[in-house]
Parts: sequence; C-alpha cells; structure tokens
Amino acid sequence: MTDFNPRYLADLTIKVSWQDQGHRHQENYFATNFNFYRDVFPGTLLEAACDALHDSNTFKVHVAEGQVVPPYSEKNVFSVPLKRVDMDEKIIAVPNRFYPRHILKGVPGIFKGNFIPFRVAGINHTHLIADLNHPLSLKELDLEFCLLNSRIRARERGGACTDWLETALDGPGIQAAAFNAFAGAVDTLTFQRKYPDRDADFYSVDRLVGHIDAQADENLVWIYNDFINDHDAVLDLMAAWQSHLPDGIRCSKVSGLGMNAHEMDENPCLTNFLVHDLNEAPVLPYENAEFDHVICSLSVEYLIHPVAVFKEVARVLKPGGSFIVSFSNRWFPEKSISLWENLHEFERVGLVMAYFAASGCFRNLETRSVRGYPRPFDDPHINKTRLSDPIYAVAGTVV
Repeated sequence: MTDFNPRYLADLTIKVSWQDQGHRHQENYFATNFNFYRDVFPGTLLEAACDALHDSNTFKVHVAEGQVVPPYSEKNVFSVPLKRVDMDEKIIAVPNRFYPRHILKGVPGIFKGNFIPFRVAGINHTHLIADLNHPLSLKELDLEFCLLNSRIRARERGGACTDWLETALDGPGIQAAAFNAFAGAVDTLTFQRKYPDRDADFYSVDRLVGHIDAQADENLVWIYNDFINDHDAVLDLMAAWQSHLPDGIRCSKVSGLGMNAHEMDENPCLTNFLVHDLNEAPVLPYENAEFDHVICSLSVEYLIHPVAVFKEVARVLKPGGSFIVSFSNRWFPEKSISLWENLHEFERVGLVMAYFAASGCFRNLETRSVRGYPRPFDDPHINKTRLSDPIYAVAGTVV
C-alpha cells in the first residue's frame, strides 16, 4: 500500500465510467504530480476521495447527474443567427456535432480563442441552436481514484491549482452525441482524401517508425490485454511492424494483413502475413469464423470503405469474438480521410462507433480513452508536448 501524506505529491489514476443508449464508455486519466495541498478543494469529491485514500489506495463512488460537472440548464441552449456564426470552408454545422465556441460571435461569455466545444442541437437556413451544456451533464457516473505512488514535494512559493476532475472530463461524453450524428448517416459521408494516390505506392517505402510514443504503446497494450487471452487466434488488420499485443499473451496464431511485406516480416508477433489493399478490395482473404479477435491499431482513419471492411471483420470472427479498433491523434495526413482531421478527438470515437453500427454485425459496443500520462523524456517530441499520445479505442462483439 502506498503511503498517503497530504504534504506529498502523488500520481493518481482517475477512471470515469458511464453508459449511453446501452453503450459503455470509460475514460482513464493519469494525474501526475497531484498536489494534495493545492489541488484539493474543501467540500469537493476530490476531498472525499483523498480522505478515503488515507485507508486504501482505491476509492470508488457513484455520482448523480450534474454532481461533478455543471448540471444541465435550458439557459445554456439558445438560438444564434447564422450571420453570427463564423463558419469557414472546414466547418459545416451538423446536428450533434461539436465545434469550438469562438465561432459564435457576439454571444455573452464567449470570447475570441475559446476552444471549449459546444454541441449543435439543431440548424435551419437562418439559425443555429447552440447547446453549451457539458456533454456529461445528464449522465450518472462511476468514478474510481487509485493512488499509485507518492513523494515529498519541494518547498513551494506561488504556483497554480489544478482541477483534475475538470481536466479528466474535458472531452468524454462527446463521443455519444457524435455517434448520434453519424449513426444512420454513414452512407451519406464522403470518405475522400486530400491525396488520392495509390496506397501501394505510399506503403512501398519501409518506414519502421513508431506511430505513438512508448508510454502510449503501453497504454494500448493494456487495453488489448483486457480482451485477448492465451490460445486465441488474432487477426492484426492493417498490420505493420508492431502489433501492440501484450508480451505475456501466447496466441494460437497472429495473422497480419497489411501493405508492406518487409515491415510485417519485422513484426515478432505475426505467425503469418499477407499483403492486401483494403481500399482497393475491401474483402478479407480468410475463412468464416477463423479468428477469436480482430485488432486494427492506429489505422482506421485510412479506410475509404469502412463499413464494408467492418462487415468482413464480422464474417471472419467466431461467434462472440471481438473487434477492437484503436487510434490516437497522430496519423499520416496523406492517407487519412479528410473528415477525420476536422473532428474533435472524441468525435472520432463516435464516428468509429457509427462504423460498427452501420455494419449491423456487432453488439456490446464500448469505448476506452487513456490520457494524461507523461511523455517519456527520451521521446523525440518531448519539446513539443509533455503529454503522451492519447489512446482511444472502440470495441464490439460480433452478433
């Protein structure tokens, strides 16, 4: 058990779980250098959590709607004339999509450079209905705080307080509303790319680069570990030289399907592989019910026929098998669909959920997000951001 001392700094994990329309969602946020003296405010849930951490390293609590985020208010839903909405060619307002508040001009309390997202509750040819309520304001939440370690802090003068719950809940909840925007509308979406050059030409170059940092890779491995067991047969879809599978897992086979033979040959997890372009032929060269799980790591944004591919995944999965799709906020802009880069990070989660739903082949959808971890000091991008790459995942079970 980690020693608790209010004079210490600590590392905490904050897990937030909730349900929406039968879908399960979970945010995992890492609060590093949690300052018990500065970051805990009297009368708050964090104060209750820290009191409980005196006796146990874990504190769980179920909270009612509006208890840890501002409660829902009709006053936060209002009509804005379109002439006061600053929309450029990249912003096409769609109901249940999210946009930065600064595009609303002349609205009290909204200032230039305000990137807090708001939801479009409706739109017609003259007005837009803006909903500024927190996306989790109507949800009951299950929270779990886990104390990982603690250490004596240096003497402080000045400094800032961090509202860690507000930080952890900045974004979660958006995926559910975005799913409502995209579900049933996938057939109308355009999966065009800026650079429609042949994928075979792009992927003929051996890159062998890590698409996420080492900490993010550990977090992705942790997610896969919750689904994959020893002796399972796994298909690594859109595979390269890393599969991000747990080291301790002994799968019966791991088949790779990707675009670069040399990169897949360097992948120690793969027991066999095939070169195949899913954008040219969205079919899988495997038998029905051949795999226990299919994973697609850091590549779903490149699919131009996503629903067709998801249907094929369902075909090659055994009954009850799972499809786990993961991604981050880094990708090859040359190959991603144009829609992807114009979405909020959590809207991308909703879009992938819509792929699952549009295929008609999956149930028990759940989402995961892992954020807030520090970037490794030896990472080449440490000077650009101190935070590790976020990991997002959507999983479903074949019907």
